[in-house]
Amino acid sequence: AAQGAETIFTGSHPAKPSRPLPEPLSRARLSAEPWASDVQSLARALGYVARIDLQMPPREPKQEREIVERMGINFSPGQPGNVGDTWYLISARWWKQWSAAVEEGRTREQGPPGIDNTALVDAHDFLRMGLCEETDYKVVTKAAWRALTAWYGGPGPEMPRKVIELDGRPELEMYPLRLHVSRTDKAGNVILL
Repeated sequence: AAQGAETIFTGSHPAKPSRPLPEPLSRARLSAEPWASDVQSLARALGYVARIDLQMPPREPKQEREIVERMGINFSPGQPGNVGDTWYLISARWWKQWSAAVEEGRTREQGPPGIDNTALVDAHDFLRMGLCEETDYKVVTKAAWRALTAWYGGPGPEMPRKVIELDGRPELEMYPLRLHVSRTDKAGNVILL
């Protein structure tokens, strides 16, 4: 027991047989693996996740466009998707500024400011009436919205819209029901709680 305690405190341990170190990973070595055809796709997907979830903007502006385009399909009012799908409204003005910035290769500092949807809503944050798709707003997937807000942030507001069934066909619900319940006195004045 004394000898065991001595080796612990003195640091002298019996020699372990050495194993050869594995070769370092290289692109050539990875491409030889049977699953290699998926490596590039997997690496690209992991890069997208890191760029969005860790809020790491791409280095090149054109990469932003590529990621946003890969995040989903273009919205079609005639075929908005499946019931329950969620889409997001984004200011067409902001979208055009962003599109021009990434096309021209401008840096984030030279590009648009944070996403500002305030022109789309009234004083109570309800979607204004009479707005037109593409003229006033653009409809993007939830994933595209997440990517853009991760990189640009902004005052918002966030404007999710769900696909509902209306008369047997899917429809994007632009004006979802919102209820405001308040307590009033006998004269009809709102009582603040």
